[in-house]
Amino acid sequence: MLKSQILDDADAIMRRQGKARSTRETYRKHLVSLLRWARWKYGTWTHPKDLGRDGVERWLSDLANVKNVSPTTQNVALQAALFLFREVLKIELKDINALRARRPQRLPVVLSVQEVSALLQQLKGRDLLIAKLLYGSGLRIGEALSLRLKDIDTHRRQITVRAGKGAKDRVVQMPRSIVDDLLHQISEAKKLHASDIASGQCRVEVPYSYARKCPSAPKQLAWFWLFPSYQLSRHPEEKWLGRFHIDHSHFGRTLRIAAVRAGIHKQVTPHKLRHAFATHAHESGMPLSSLQKLLGHADLRTTQIYLHASSDGATAETSPLDRLPA
Repeated sequence: MLKSQILDDADAIMRRQGKARSTRETYRKHLVSLLRWARWKYGTWTHPKDLGRDGVERWLSDLANVKNVSPTTQNVALQAALFLFREVLKIELKDINALRARRPQRLPVVLSVQEVSALLQQLKGRDLLIAKLLYGSGLRIGEALSLRLKDIDTHRRQITVRAGKGAKDRVVQMPRSIVDDLLHQISEAKKLHASDIASGQCRVEVPYSYARKCPSAPKQLAWFWLFPSYQLSRHPEEKWLGRFHIDHSHFGRTLRIAAVRAGIHKQVTPHKLRHAFATHAHESGMPLSSLQKLLGHADLRTTQIYLHASSDGATAETSPLDRLPA
């Protein structure tokens, strides 16, 4: 099996499994890294099955020791390798014991309620609605931007997140205060969909398996993006012309500019709004189990991070300095 064939087979399997394009691209990047490392290590092209568990462990250790990658990057590289061996080569790798990259023990930086309010005041239109979804519903930026019209239920005030992290669907709350804004955004998206239909260029990306079952899905209104890009563009792999949702990097830049204007000196990213949602919701009395479901965490320990960032901790206690006589 040639190198390019291995990569193409891995991509085809990921597409059939419905993995997001970003995941496929990330896995492919790590698999290319593994194959290049093997060629450098052994001086010649080496088939992955000949590397085995020991070779994968040495590659992962070099990522930590030589490349100094983050723990998150190393873990994703491991998942890519496990996927290659399990799904493509039909080999089960067990008990991987590589040198692990050190994970810094840092608490999440959380915006205060006042800072979130000041930040939102610097945004408008579609950008403001996206920010409100991140903070009001606890969505990841990728989840918010990839929402379809069919995922929004304003009558029941529910938002369905399809194939979120871990390829799991979940339902989150829709704040009452954004219902009218969502209805307006839906109306704008419908206008763009009608324009694309009229021009004969209506097509959006849909899950690979569903596209095979329902060829008309890429043109259906239900599958149209809630936040479509204003410009048509080519699919990076299949090269068809269609419409994608707006890019997260654009919103990230807009948010950073808004933070500067609001006088916020903390680093502000879209994910910080999700952090703020979790921390503020916990401070308001939301049980961790409920918060875990809304955030889509598989492990409660991930949700417990927000306990440490909450004002119920150190800042809730009275400092000895404040007890001194005035």
